[in-house]
Amino acid sequence: MKNHFINKKLAVTVGLCLVLSAAMVAGLAGCGDSGNQVTIGRAQWNYDVIQANIIAKAIEDKGYDVTIRDIYEMGLMYAAVSEGSADFYPDAWLPALQESYLEGREDTIVVGGDLYNSTVPLGWAIPGYTADEHNITKLEDLAGKSELFGGKIYGYEAGTGGTERSLVALEEYGLDDEYEFVTGSVPALLAELKANMDLNRPVMVVLWRPHPIFTQLDVRMLEDPKNVFGTNYVRYIANKGFADANPEIIGFLDNVTIPIEDIEAMMLENEEDGVSEDALAQEWYDEHKATIDTWWD
Repeated sequence: MKNHFINKKLAVTVGLCLVLSAAMVAGLAGCGDSGNQVTIGRAQWNYDVIQANIIAKAIEDKGYDVTIRDIYEMGLMYAAVSEGSADFYPDAWLPALQESYLEGREDTIVVGGDLYNSTVPLGWAIPGYTADEHNITKLEDLAGKSELFGGKIYGYEAGTGGTERSLVALEEYGLDDEYEFVTGSVPALLAELKANMDLNRPVMVVLWRPHPIFTQLDVRMLEDPKNVFGTNYVRYIANKGFADANPEIIGFLDNVTIPIEDIEAMMLENEEDGVSEDALAQEWYDEHKATIDTWWD
């Protein structure tokens, strides 16, 4: 009887050990899964949200656990990627517009990719009918024509890249005595543009692509021969430690390309028809799944 009791006790002990061992193995396996976690930085602009959502869906489909972290100021975005609280951000405008955010972080951030497979313009824009009628195609052509535009160039908030470079452009092209740069907001400058174009009048504003206005109106970006606004591509920035540990994802990001015209069309649906960014991203993802699969090759 005593031996039987000992055997039972031993059996229970062994059983508990097996259960605990299994739990420990499962716990360790769970710890190993942390390498599957990816945090994507995302800004507030609708095109940024659409792009980030497409990329997130593609990475999720590969079995990764994806978290999106919304960050609304670009200096904080670069800081988050540098310190690793965001693994990567897919919409950095480099090398010109956001170069100041990258300075001092070259050892902690890697840069790559070309999301639109083209440069992204930022600069001054005028209606197509004004460009054709007055033969204005570049910033140099604006000299002596300020009366056409009421002597004004409409921009957005002070301190932004577009505003700061516009002030430099006025000096570089010798236009500062003729034109006043009017700061305001993006909605205000778009309202000014549309109101004047409704009346077929000349007007000049700061614009960039991607922007849905280019799918709605004949608006021309003026050439910038002195490259005051700089040359930019849409790159990803990634935490160096994350990049070293995740070559599959970095290779994927190097291959991602979305036509800028597609982004502008989706922006228009979002703004005019109220289709959510996530729904637009899902629709584009579903329609281009075969192409997306090649991004992993």
